[in-house]
Amino acid sequence: MSPLVSVYIPTYNRSSLVKRAVESVKNQTYKNIEVIVVDDGSSDDTEEVVKSLVGGDTVVRFYKNENTKGACGCRNTAIKYAQGEYITGLDDDDEFTPDRVETFVTFFEKNRYPYISSGIVFRGDKGDFIEFDKAGVITLDDLCQSNVIGNQVFTTTENMREIGGFDNASPAWQDYDTWLRLAAKFGNGYRIGGATYIQYLDHGFNRITKSKKLKNGYEFFINKHAALLNEKAIKTLYFQYKLAAEEKLSFSELLTLTDTRVFLGATKYYLKGLLHK
Repeated sequence: MSPLVSVYIPTYNRSSLVKRAVESVKNQTYKNIEVIVVDDGSSDDTEEVVKSLVGGDTVVRFYKNENTKGACGCRNTAIKYAQGEYITGLDDDDEFTPDRVETFVTFFEKNRYPYISSGIVFRGDKGDFIEFDKAGVITLDDLCQSNVIGNQVFTTTENMREIGGFDNASPAWQDYDTWLRLAAKFGNGYRIGGATYIQYLDHGFNRITKSKKLKNGYEFFINKHAALLNEKAIKTLYFQYKLAAEEKLSFSELLTLTDTRVFLGATKYYLKGLLHK
């Protein structure tokens, strides 16, 4: 019997999007899956939409919070009730490619890394671009420098429970915080080549509040993981926060960067800032 995989989907007032997300899981080539949708108190028809998708090979389970818990709280509810040996997540505004779960299970069963990931197709009005698609080992040092995983991993449900799931207190970078704790607890993971996750950039819903929330998230992350982060890591993460918040950078700040990928991104926003002065 193939192992059961739990896929958690937190949602809030996105009935027009969550249907696509659930259907992308139901359309997987791998069939032994349970979808756990946790609704954070929606006032739209999310419950009706999700329950209309019950049936077929894939089990769809629905939970609704009486009190708002946020995305991390929803994920933790799903982790609590998950029955699968393995677990992974999906945001309600994104979707899986049809082979994602099968690719993960096949690789995990043969290689037994404690957690794995794959690339992301970022899809917007101007077309697609792909990141995190090069295969390779993911080390703790890699994760101290940057979130080299993205927004989802595939691991055992036991592993997620052992690290305590997601941190409700974190204002931002919640995924990143969770992956870093997985690496600190269990060691190296692995990124499979290719991209099996589609993240939509332009759908009229905000993913995260910029500026203050990101700043608070960055500071929370640095303080929480101070024992793991050296000076280079802290500097690199600072610039990643600045880029995410689209804040202006000084030329002297740019010159202190040693991470090529971050430097190129930072240069882009520095030049953008000059052009708009």
